[in-house]
Amino acid sequence: MLKQTPTYVLGILVAVAGCTIGGLIYAVAVVGKPALLQGAGLFVGLLGAIMVVVISVRAMARQSAATDAPRTVLVVDDDIRMAKACRDILQDAGYQVLMARDAAEGIRVFRMNHNAIGLVVVDWKLPGTQGDELIDRLLEINPRAKLIFFSGHVVDEATRKRLKPKVYGFLRKPFNRYQLLGLVEGAMGGGETLE
Repeated sequence: MLKQTPTYVLGILVAVAGCTIGGLIYAVAVVGKPALLQGAGLFVGLLGAIMVVVISVRAMARQSAATDAPRTVLVVDDDIRMAKACRDILQDAGYQVLMARDAAEGIRVFRMNHNAIGLVVVDWKLPGTQGDELIDRLLEINPRAKLIFFSGHVVDEATRKRLKPKVYGFLRKPFNRYQLLGLVEGAMGGGETLE
């Protein structure tokens, strides 16, 4: 249950508990009249109220930022079956998906929609170009673009190191829905980059 409960709800519950405890301490102090307990009760109650406000505001800001982030993914792959499989997986997870069959179409689609696209998933081997050429072109259009590349071919360690600052991650074909979604969700959420 706790994993499904939003963080701010848990924070508010903790803060309300703090207010309640503070109120009880204050009530006990009023009956017995010790000034130290009255002050402690007021302090704990006030601290709890402040926590409710701070936790709520921070949670709303995080939630707003998450909803404002683009949830559109551009998939660039000449293998139409692979592109459709990626599209279906991503759409089932709530993403909007744009598709392109080659580098030229990928650049054109990205140029027209780069403000709405949160991530580009690129096949490493495309007709007439290597993935790194396309990645460089996409980054010229938007230097902050998030990119994932995938390939059925072996990508050497030197290439991976060269791409590390430019690319969020790499998927080796064949990959499953969980591998794709894990990498996509990590990239869209601003997680670690390519290892």
